[in-house]
Amino acid sequence: MNQNSYKTECSIIVTVWRSSRLNDDGDELVVASGVQSGKKGYFMAWEVAEDRSECISWNGKVSWYPRMFWEYVESENSLLVESENEILTQLVPGTKRFWIDKKDLLKESEDVFYIKLVPSTTNENNQVIYKPNVQEGSLDTLSRAIEYVQWFNENHRQLLKYDKLLSKSKKARKRRAKRLNKRLINERSQVDKNHFLRA
Repeated sequence: MNQNSYKTECSIIVTVWRSSRLNDDGDELVVASGVQSGKKGYFMAWEVAEDRSECISWNGKVSWYPRMFWEYVESENSLLVESENEILTQLVPGTKRFWIDKKDLLKESEDVFYIKLVPSTTNENNQVIYKPNVQEGSLDTLSRAIEYVQWFNENHRQLLKYDKLLSKSKKARKRRAKRLNKRLINERSQVDKNHFLRA
């Protein structure tokens, strides 16, 4: 993003995802929808609760300081499918969406498609468990923006906590993902218990 012309080339409409990361001024790093040079898309931006000179698109409540932009791109002959929520895999989850080629789906009518199911495993009663047989395509523009901010914030967290970036080897990433999953299951199941078991 051109730091000399962003104030005239960019406009932001609304924040669509919050990362919960605050800077020293209390601004939150968010993903927001908007326009750059006439093209629609999504920004990584700091949301600011005042009309600060470096910010754009003041709406009476907040303005934004844009840092990166992803232009909206639609995949041809594809359907946009919502993935599973990341509540047990990300500190700040976001529901991602990805493109699936129509040729990989079973079509019933113009608006109705079916995904093939194939045997995956069996349960303790020897019952067959199926899973969708679909090749996830590329993430849509919003999901790519969210994924980048999640990655950006995780690197920032590691630098603050360990004063370095942790190993990016497959084994190390898998170990960290497993630990995070266990932690999130414990934390978020406790929230549910506290909510539903109150007298």
